Amino acid sequence: GLYEQFAQSGVALQTRVLAFARAEPPAEVAEFFGSTRLLMLERLRHVADAPLAYVRTWLPADAVPGLRAEDLADASLHGVLTRRFGLRPGAGRNQIRAVAADAALADLLDAPAGTPLLMLQGRGMDQHGRPLEWFTTWHRAEQLVFDVDVSVGHESVQPRLQTPPAQPDAAPDAPDPAAAFDGHDPLARAQALVAELSAELARLRGQR
Repeated sequence: GLYEQFAQSGVALQTRVLAFARAEPPAEVAEFFGSTRLLMLERLRHVADAPLAYVRTWLPADAVPGLRAEDLADASLHGVLTRRFGLRPGAGRNQIRAVAADAALADLLDAPAGTPLLMLQGRGMDQHGRPLEWFTTWHRAEQLVFDVDVSVGHESVQPRLQTPPAQPDAAPDAPDPAAAFDGHDPLARAQALVAELSAELARLRGQR
């Protein structure tokens, strides 16, 4: 989970629970769980009070009896599931896409409408192979970097905060790749970021 990944790098990730209740899931979510008895959890992640990501998660209601919103404030969902219910994340499938912030997301993430976001959507099973979670996370793309580590038989993607780039030694008039978008098409810029990540994954796989 994002909380654990940031904690490992020494970054305190704050979590505010916006909503946690029974809700009617979309058809694809209900199909994944094989049930409509689901809980919808909405959280806003901050670093130093700056919004970083909005997360919407679906959980099987019968698997987490007694779970409360206050249990998840400034906490790891996976940590709570493991400690309280003995549920550990197992196999899963994630997908990263570039999207533009609509009015609701822009308001939540304190960003202009149309701002490029990196959307991570995933579905995961527990250690017994049962559906555990379906989540969608919208990240502010300009604040986050995904580092890719590949070795034989293993591949991991580690998020970290964007740091100001060091000044290059190149001539001051060296072209900036981001300038090609001229700031007028934020979605195109986000799509370029995802394409760059995909190309790097392909390159690293080819080195195996």
